[in-house]
Amino acid sequence: MEKLKKKGIDVDSMSAVDIREKASEYAQQQIQLQKKHFMKWGVMGDWDKPYKTMQKIYEARQIGLFHTLYKKGLIYRGNKPVYWSPSSKTALAEAELEYNEEHVSPSIYVKFPVATLSEGSNHISKYENLSAVIWTTTPWTLPANKAICVHDNLEYVIVEVNSEHYIVEKNLSNDFQKKLSLETLKIVDSVSGEALKGTVTRHPFLNQDSPIFHGNHVTSESGTGLVHTAPGHGHDDYIICKQNSIKPYCPIDDNGVFTPEAGERLSGLYILDGGNKEVIKILEEESKLLAHNEFIHKYPYDWRTKKPVIIRTTTQWFTDLTGIKDQALSEVQGVNFFPQHGKNRLESFIGTRDEWCISRQRFWGVPIPSFYDENTGEEVLDEDIIKNIEDIFSKEGSDAWFKREVDYLLPKNYDKKGRSLVKGTDTMDVWFDSGSSWNSVLKENGFDKADIYLEGSDQHRGWFQSSVLLSVATRGIAPMKDIVTHGFVLDRQGKKMSKSLGNVVSPNDIIKGGKVLGTKLPGYGVDVLRYWISSVDFFNDIVVSPNILEDSSRAVRKIRNTARYILGNLYDYKEEKRINLDSLVPVDRYILSRAGSVAKMINEHYDAYNFAKAMRVLFNFVSVDLSGFYFEMLKDRLYTSDPSSEYRKSAQYVMFEVLNIITKSISPILCHTAEDIYQHTPLKKENTESQFQLGWFTNDIDKWIDDNLEKDWDEFRLIKHNLNTKVDEMVKDKKYSINKSSECVATLLIKRDYKLREFIQNLGESYLSEALCVANTHLRIVEDSNSDFEIILEPSAENECPRCWKRVNSCDDNLFCDKNVCPLN
Repeated sequence: MEKLKKKGIDVDSMSAVDIREKASEYAQQQIQLQKKHFMKWGVMGDWDKPYKTMQKIYEARQIGLFHTLYKKGLIYRGNKPVYWSPSSKTALAEAELEYNEEHVSPSIYVKFPVATLSEGSNHISKYENLSAVIWTTTPWTLPANKAICVHDNLEYVIVEVNSEHYIVEKNLSNDFQKKLSLETLKIVDSVSGEALKGTVTRHPFLNQDSPIFHGNHVTSESGTGLVHTAPGHGHDDYIICKQNSIKPYCPIDDNGVFTPEAGERLSGLYILDGGNKEVIKILEEESKLLAHNEFIHKYPYDWRTKKPVIIRTTTQWFTDLTGIKDQALSEVQGVNFFPQHGKNRLESFIGTRDEWCISRQRFWGVPIPSFYDENTGEEVLDEDIIKNIEDIFSKEGSDAWFKREVDYLLPKNYDKKGRSLVKGTDTMDVWFDSGSSWNSVLKENGFDKADIYLEGSDQHRGWFQSSVLLSVATRGIAPMKDIVTHGFVLDRQGKKMSKSLGNVVSPNDIIKGGKVLGTKLPGYGVDVLRYWISSVDFFNDIVVSPNILEDSSRAVRKIRNTARYILGNLYDYKEEKRINLDSLVPVDRYILSRAGSVAKMINEHYDAYNFAKAMRVLFNFVSVDLSGFYFEMLKDRLYTSDPSSEYRKSAQYVMFEVLNIITKSISPILCHTAEDIYQHTPLKKENTESQFQLGWFTNDIDKWIDDNLEKDWDEFRLIKHNLNTKVDEMVKDKKYSINKSSECVATLLIKRDYKLREFIQNLGESYLSEALCVANTHLRIVEDSNSDFEIILEPSAENECPRCWKRVNSCDDNLFCDKNVCPLN
């Protein structure tokens, strides 16, 4: 509607059919736009067969769901206070609100003169000019005041101010003194809330009484402890007045304007502007206003129009939740929440809700299939009508309600009982639309429950709640196994993104390149965008900045370059060259075990939707285990070994399996990188065009894992780290004239009772040289030592082999190493 208004179209003159047609066009445009972006961003989905809430079959099934609720007696029509948006002219649900923390309201203290004291409070009858004082930030609701609420357990005091006496809650008397700018406040007596019940006050400017009742919602946290009660404008007010046979009164129309019922001075005024001001003016004239100032507080706004809402009594359709919320709470216990505190949020929303206002005053959406007696306004709705509408919608869609005549929509030969019937104009709450998605999507595909419901953390009161309530109410079970919630994106200062602040970051600017938060960025591509989102704790609000994006880009490049290195060494790898685990070179066997352990950890993190931990485990494996350790040891074997040697086959086999682990691990996140790797991988599966047709990790990886072997090698890497540190020191010391570890000879002194002694001895001196990346190694077992091991390094005095670049004793200036030292001779 706002879009049409901006185009200069008079929406008030448009028919319901025309509005629905425009709404449908706009929705289709947005669906295509989002579909285009999602596909570009690598989101998988059944894009050729999406479900839409405006599909005929979806709408018909939604009416069927309404039918089930109606048969169970859970649907009713009532006159109650609801959130109302004057800007949208419709009722709203809690989930359709957003809260403005900086809303400014007029704060006023108003006296209600005491007319008759209750029997329990007769002892304060001696005080002249006695008034109950209320505090409110909604002066516009005072014309609808019907009572005042106190709390039985609170203590109230009588304070004397300029020969007048006021009743306020004891703990709030100091605040009352400040608000009235009084130097001192004289307390002359006290009375309990219990005793005040039954006292009758007079309305400050209307000729009517305002009796005092008990209210559980009354506290001593703010105000005066006496709460102005208008059953037409408050949920608690409505319940308390209903208990005391007081009907709600609401002299306000759909536009938020006072009706003539409110009196000549107020009629026609918008309540949140001129209405508030005029009420305050009347109070001043009646000498009932004690204090007036501005109050900044959190206030509900319409999520669509971004304008304030009010609470207003209107006739609406409701779903009764009192009989199903306990079962809904029970079903929630069987749902897994990520993060876990989401469970508490959903429980609180369901547990405190007794009813659901499901009707909306707008033309787009699924209509509530009720007719009305044109003369009395009484609703006409039964099972036959609902079933007939369901059948019509399955063939024609919900537009039929607005295009067809009453007789066409009624069941054949329906008895109108002499009444002239008209169609209702209310449509269903959008959360009823989305909350019934399981009824179409899951049923159609043969599932009782979805594996996962994923949405923002604000949906515990929205989609998650409505889905659980509708599913439990109609079939007794929750519609999901897991609920995963994400936070929202903040800028580098931790501020929420807003067009007005100019800090909104478009995903396309990250992908294609553009200005992000004042910094010109290159085009990072889709995978960097996906990696950034997946590398942070998305359960909470996350921060984006150019530096964070650059870090993500470096991480993705590291993973890609690791895969390129492996692919470059698999150019001649054939399936028949695969070998048994027992015949692998020791370090190859270790890395294969590490790869299996990494895959297992990543799988566990994915199962818990902890993508950040999954990526950290993978990045650590790529950076530390592979690039920082394994690849350094492989160079000689890969570049100097005979292509047909078992020595080289061992490395290639492990590298191939490691590449598979990397590819599968990154595929949910770096989908394009994973596909690039697969398209260049040897031994692609026949009739398998994509990595995403291969499935997930197999049970074979469990056979790779050897925890004891990993512990031994992890300990050995401490020795390697110690050696590298010594090499770095020697390189810096110019007297040694060396540039790398392969120019050194190592003497490794191992204490006999060192836990790794047997492991090191089994490796042997020749393999130790390769593992430590030195020219030669001499192993010595010592009895007594202050440390488990010690490394003595010396520059090798021999010449360098032109192939393996090691300085070994079998080389001369022109010959390669001996075949037992340099693998290829």
